Amino acid sequence: MNSGPDTEAFPGDLIALQQRWTSLFNRLVRDRPAGTTGREQRQALLRLSLRVDSHPYWGDAWSMARRYALQQAAAATAGGEAQLITRYVDGHFVIEDPSEHGPFSAPQG
Repeated sequence: MNSGPDTEAFPGDLIALQQRWTSLFNRLVRDRPAGTTGREQRQALLRLSLRVDSHPYWGDAWSMARRYALQQAAAATAGGEAQLITRYVDGHFVIEDPSEHGPFSAPQG
C-alpha cells in the first residue's frame, strides 16, 4: 500500500494497474500509432480502465477526486510516471509535460 500524511492508502495491485494505464496512455499520446497496433493499444487502454475503475477497492466509494489521488499515488510510487497532459489547441493536439506545470487541484466529487 502507498500512503503518506495527506494521501489515501491504495492496494499495491491497484497502484500497478494505474501505472500500466499511465504508461500505455503516455505511449499512445507520444507515438500516436496507427492501424492494428494503435487499435490494439487503445483496446488495451480501455480494458485497463475497466480493471482500474471496477477494482474491488472502490466498493461504492469511487469518485473523480479519489481516482485523481490514485493517479498521483501511482506516479509517486517506484516505477511510476506522471500522465502527459493533452490539449486541443487551434485544431491540433498539444502534448505537455506535467512537470512543467504547477500543482493541479484534485477534481471535486
